[in-house]
Amino acid sequence: MANSAIQGFGPASGWNRVQVTGFTNGEEDEMKLSHVVPFLVEDELLRLGAIFEKKADWQTFTITDGRLITGQNPASWTGTARSAFEAGRAKGSRLGIKSDEGSASSTLRSTERDRKR
Repeated sequence: MANSAIQGFGPASGWNRVQVTGFTNGEEDEMKLSHVVPFLVEDELLRLGAIFEKKADWQTFTITDGRLITGQNPASWTGTARSAFEAGRAKGSRLGIKSDEGSASSTLRSTERDRKR
């Protein structure tokens, strides 16, 4: 994380006051990974000055702060994907690009349905 360079975020511009979420310390503990990973995401983001927000362990949770979209854990993938899709669609409409909203939304719903099987 300390060596990451996400365009517009990270050490060069600082994580100070950036709203994010990610794997929580509690989720790392439950997975018995706290002593395996080189750092805990929650601790590292807080150390770098980010505003780390979270829900109860294993709940779905997504945050959008400007161009950065983060999900708390693997269960948050749908919300994170929807946020990314909406951000892309909004940018496209500002540029005058038309999109077929139905196909992307139905693809997302199909993927969710298939995953539950």
